[in-house]
Amino acid sequence: MVRRMLRPYVAVIKDAFREAIASRVLWILLSLVTWLLIALALIGYREWEVTSLRPGDIDNWRVLVRRLAAAENGTADATVQRIWSSLEVTAQERVRELAASLQNRPDMAIKSDQRSSLLSALNAVIQLPDFDDKKSWDDSRLTEEVLRLCDQPVDSLSPQQLRRRNRLLVEAALPQLVRRSPVDMVEFTWFFWKIPKVVPMSRERLRDSIDLGLSGIMRYVVGIVAVFVAILVTAPIVPQTFTSGSLNLLLSKPLSRSLLFLAKYVGGCAFVLLVSGYMILGLWLIAGLRFGVWHPELLYAIPIFAFLFAVYYSVSSFAGVIWKNAIVSIVLTILLWSILVVVAITKMTVDSFYIKPFRLIRMITAKDTLIAMNELGLIYAWNDSQKSWQPIFESDEVQSLAAQANAGPGMLGPVFHVAGDQLVAVPQGQGDVSALGISPRLAVGRRADDWQRTTSVAVPSGVKALRLGVGGEVLLISTNGVFRITGELRQDIAQPTIFGVELPIEQRGPFVSLGPPQPLDLMGDKMAIAVNQDDGRIAIYDHAQMTILRLGEDGQYDVAHTYSLGTSHDRLLLAFAGNTLCVANADGNLEILDPATGGLRHASRPESHNQPRFISAAPGGRWFAVVFQHGRMVVIDAQQGTTVPQVFTGQGDVSAAKFNQEGKLLVAERTNRVTTYDLYSMRATKVCAPPLDLLERSYRYAISPLYWMLPKPAELNDTIYYLLTRRESAGISGDLFAPHEAFDPWTPVWSSLVFVAVVLAVACIYLERSEF
Repeated sequence: MVRRMLRPYVAVIKDAFREAIASRVLWILLSLVTWLLIALALIGYREWEVTSLRPGDIDNWRVLVRRLAAAENGTADATVQRIWSSLEVTAQERVRELAASLQNRPDMAIKSDQRSSLLSALNAVIQLPDFDDKKSWDDSRLTEEVLRLCDQPVDSLSPQQLRRRNRLLVEAALPQLVRRSPVDMVEFTWFFWKIPKVVPMSRERLRDSIDLGLSGIMRYVVGIVAVFVAILVTAPIVPQTFTSGSLNLLLSKPLSRSLLFLAKYVGGCAFVLLVSGYMILGLWLIAGLRFGVWHPELLYAIPIFAFLFAVYYSVSSFAGVIWKNAIVSIVLTILLWSILVVVAITKMTVDSFYIKPFRLIRMITAKDTLIAMNELGLIYAWNDSQKSWQPIFESDEVQSLAAQANAGPGMLGPVFHVAGDQLVAVPQGQGDVSALGISPRLAVGRRADDWQRTTSVAVPSGVKALRLGVGGEVLLISTNGVFRITGELRQDIAQPTIFGVELPIEQRGPFVSLGPPQPLDLMGDKMAIAVNQDDGRIAIYDHAQMTILRLGEDGQYDVAHTYSLGTSHDRLLLAFAGNTLCVANADGNLEILDPATGGLRHASRPESHNQPRFISAAPGGRWFAVVFQHGRMVVIDAQQGTTVPQVFTGQGDVSAAKFNQEGKLLVAERTNRVTTYDLYSMRATKVCAPPLDLLERSYRYAISPLYWMLPKPAELNDTIYYLLTRRESAGISGDLFAPHEAFDPWTPVWSSLVFVAVVLAVACIYLERSEF
């Protein structure tokens, strides 16, 4: 009975599908999709080992020249002297000439032909079979890969392995002058040719790039082009159905007008289902067969894009019922798209230029003063009497320039130096250049001077981290060991230079060396450091190895434990307190480890595959707070091996979390509001929230609600990205600290579904009450 009743409506759906199939536009579009898939199928990649130097591998040509020139005088490291002695005579002469010119003009630019000549000379050194003399290199500075190659006889190495070994030796001799190269690199090709202007990447980042590429193709090709072509093709279906002659013929049998309309609507959706299904299936096969990235979840994109079309087609169909004109249907659909774009751009503009840059990402407790840093690197102190954040630590000119440039934090720290009652930071500028012979100077802001920033002494070379130790002492962790700030931090002390390079200052200034006896290997770009403020131990992760430094009774550090954390080379975050080490991995996995052995005590993935951004440990090592890129925070009870119940406000908009010395948790959310929680009572004890200004009130109470109420078909692409990665933020996994674009993958589904239901319901009511 039911089948007999539905038979006429199924026939209507088939008829609508036949109309779409009969359209020449469909076949033209399918032909274009076919050619696009063929072009994409020719894209591939090839793996290769990095064996030679490229122009982008040298970070500072002037310092390179000075280093090589110093090697001739015997004042450079033995490894640099080995490179110098391996250079050809003509190359040595060119270096001497450049060094002499730089002595007269320290800021002189190295010309392109001069850089090419130096690069060729270094690559000639890399070709030498006897470059490794077994005595110039300290094994502690070499990676496992180069040690393995050096242990093999030269005759047993292939030419490629020999060049790879020598390239790694050059990297060890000139740390941070020559960029470190991963074991395997991949470069994209089209047919047999390398794709120009596409930067090669490490093998581990290939999958992220494929995910972003698939998402981009589907967003712009399927989500925009295919959908609007489908609107053009299907727009006449509903208007033609409800013209007088066609409607009288259809209603000659007992058919419901509403069901007839819905049948036509479903039939029109079949058009984009066919096109999107064909293209997405092709993309899925290309990603799997050409790149080895098989995503069964990608096939979920077929119904999602059909639903994306259904949102716009509901407006087209509604206009067809009311005005019975295909042109009006297309115009109103484009009008809807324009309104949604305007609202989305308005929200994105306010969000990008006014909300996100001023989100707090770091908090410092300076005795009774709360200090915070935002995404721009601007620093503020909370004024409780005025209920506002007051700018500190930088001049007005610097803050204005930072705001205009939208630049992120360019410093290590700041941290609060208890003994000096001051903030201390190490400016980084465009990158850490301390290992290049240029030592940055400490930035200091004293409470007595209203936290005004001044420049103090230069720091030891190779500083990688600025951390607080036991009792609030400030530790500088560098490639040359651990240093403690002691004594008074004087201002603007001149440093002697040679060839324009500041001399190292390990034996000068208010720094005390705390060891360890051997230099620390802190040259990796995926390094993590955590200091245990309970007992002073330091955990250092690099090259998948964990090193635990222990503070002895003599006040010196030595290596207590070393162990491997597996084969993963992804970045991770570390927090260390009590006798517990917490590791937050890039794949969202949180691990509680024994710091002595690396043994796993507890593991969980409370936020699926979302990436962590910040981590903090409470004194004693019971609580650990992890803030994820998609704005949610998780607090782990290491004693119980469980997560704390979600009693925190602002989840989804949390930007930072920090435990203070009393063990209370400070949580930054909703741009610049900081709430203090007592985890034992699970209650908020203090809220620092400045009043909202006009623009922020408009954003939170007008723009955001309007954006939430309207359908968001364009954001269905985020839903597809979530299905591919299980992440609720978009960004390359190589950098955990850089802010990612967070999104809710299911909100656009529900908001669009409600919109479609309302539009179709209104159209059905109109049909039932109209006279034809």
